Amino acid sequence: MTFLLQKEFRPAFDICHVVRVIDGDTFVADCQLRKRQHIRLLDVDTFEVRKSKRLYKQASAYNIDPNQAKQFGLCEKTQLEKLVSNKVVFVILYDRRYGVYGRLLADVVICNYQTCNYVNKRMRTIHSSILKTLSTEEK
Repeated sequence: MTFLLQKEFRPAFDICHVVRVIDGDTFVADCQLRKRQHIRLLDVDTFEVRKSKRLYKQASAYNIDPNQAKQFGLCEKTQLEKLVSNKVVFVILYDRRYGVYGRLLADVVICNYQTCNYVNKRMRTIHSSILKTLSTEEK
């Protein structure tokens, strides 16, 4: 039984310096173990920041204009920049490490001298608040 649990949950860790934020759920970082990586926040799905098929799908799914969806995406990108730009982050990786586009899928934690913040949770909260705004606008 213990062997199965260890095999199912084998996280790996890395320390990375964030170089650039791409959108609300992806950034580029220089990592100690893996060099330069595109890192995608695990279980976070924000609006796109560029016009693409995916942006139009998101806009359609929430019954909003694609330009409005893009603005939400830019807002989410700004929030992620405030959290991680030019900072050192702790990256937690699991067995399924790479996504469809070759990005490293990870949980990300940022710490200062007093506290640590779970970046994935913060970005999910930001995205949820945008979605709540959309649902109240419909009423």
